[in-house]
Amino acid sequence: MPTLSSTIVKREVASSKDVERALARQALHGGDLVLNLLETVSLHEERLLRAVAESIGLDPAPSGEIQQSPAILRETVPLDLVRRHPMYPLSVTDGQVVI
Repeated sequence: MPTLSSTIVKREVASSKDVERALARQALHGGDLVLNLLETVSLHEERLLRAVAESIGLDPAPSGEIQQSPAILRETVPLDLVRRHPMYPLSVTDGQVVI
């Protein structure tokens, strides 16, 4: 699986120089590559999110307002679990919870 930085450059979301600057900033200030790119470069956020999804082998999340989870999911997935882990149950597809 390609690295996030190589996917960002390959998909022309940011230049290799932009990625190098963001990685240098990350080494100094912490955070992740995406945060540091957003802090240092003007880029198209949706294209960046697609590159992130591609680099980890997932489909990108839909853009726009997040719809409220169906009632059955809100009853099934414990609220304390949702609060402890950064996730949002979206739907059930083929018997599996989509987060």
